Amino acid sequence: MGVLCVILHIFGFNCDAGRYYEALKIVFLSLALIMPCSIMINKLIQDIYPNSNETGMFDVGSMIGVMERILTVVFACLGNFSAIAIIITIKTWARTNDLKETEFRNKYLLGTLTSLVLALLIFIIYSEL
Repeated sequence: MGVLCVILHIFGFNCDAGRYYEALKIVFLSLALIMPCSIMINKLIQDIYPNSNETGMFDVGSMIGVMERILTVVFACLGNFSAIAIIITIKTWARTNDLKETEFRNKYLLGTLTSLVLALLIFIIYSEL
């Protein structure tokens, strides 16, 4: 949408991006939380654990990560940072038995913390725009 407004402005069409600024920010936020973050986290895990076949773009772990990032940003926008800790607690509780394996525990921690950091960075960018 932003690129379209720039192109319309370059070619002389009237485009008042100020009216759509908040909508453009929300679109940026939504798109950044889904695919780029998932790709970055999957690539990071594949680089560290090249023999792992558990990573994929549309596996359950990636979908949980997307929902985790969305909830993190929603709670950060509402100023309820303690709810973010509850998300991580519930996620960890659900995986209690799996966390006994060292490799899984490392992947879980790497993916969860990377997801949380990316979500908070996107929230900071969103709030500063």
